Formats: sequence, structure tokens, C-alpha cells
Amino acid sequence: ARATDADNRDRVDHVIDPAVTVVATVPDYVVTALAVLIDNALKFSPPDLDVTVTARALETGAIEIAVRDRGDGIEDDAEWLFEPFTQADQSTTRAHAGLGIGLYTCRKLIDRLGGEVAIATHAEGGTVARLVVPTM
Repeated sequence: ARATDADNRDRVDHVIDPAVTVVATVPDYVVTALAVLIDNALKFSPPDLDVTVTARALETGAIEIAVRDRGDGIEDDAEWLFEPFTQADQSTTRAHAGLGIGLYTCRKLIDRLGGEVAIATHAEGGTVARLVVPTM
């Protein structure tokens, strides 16, 4: 599942805080990182459930973008998922394809901007991945 696929566009809900203004940073980095998170959320959510993307301004002046899927969730200590060529299911019979470089790439791009990326289980189920991007 790709965020850019026409069939998936209707599966992505978004809520943007009116306080969020233009992010003066490297837009390609943010767009690429966000695409990785949305693609992962679509991949791990059941096809009949939507993915939610929210953006809000933080008191620090940074912007937080969160992507929530409706899948099974992730273990509490998921820091290892940001290592290259790593996937939650390492078996040869895994249900989801991929090289395991999406989250690694996402973190590297956001680190270059001085931001941060985190992933955790959402309290109501599924997984939420968060980008915090400084507005410079």
C-alpha cells in the first residue's frame, strides 16, 4: 500500500491544527519522511480502516505530525525498528513486503533537520508514529 496510490487516498484522514503555519525547512525531507510513515500505516492497517494524520503546533515553535494506523500495535521498546534492514516480522513468510529501510531513512532525514521521530502503540490500539520538525 502506497500513500500515492489513488485507491489509498480515501483511507487517509487528516486533522491540521489552524495554529500550524508554513514549516521553513527542507520540504522534501519532511514529505519523504511523512510518506514513509503513511505508507507503513496503510500497510499495517486492515484495508477497511482509515489511517489518521494530525499536525499541531507545539509551544516550542516546532510542529508535530502524527500518523496513526489501526493495526496490531508495536512493542513498547521499538527503537530497533529504526535500524537499517530491520522489520518487525523477520520471518521469510511475513505478510508485509519491504526492505526494512523506511523508518531508518525517515529518522535520518528528520535528524538532519534537528527534529525527532518516535513510534509507539496508541492507547486506543494501533501504532502512532510522530515527527517533530523545528520551524527554524
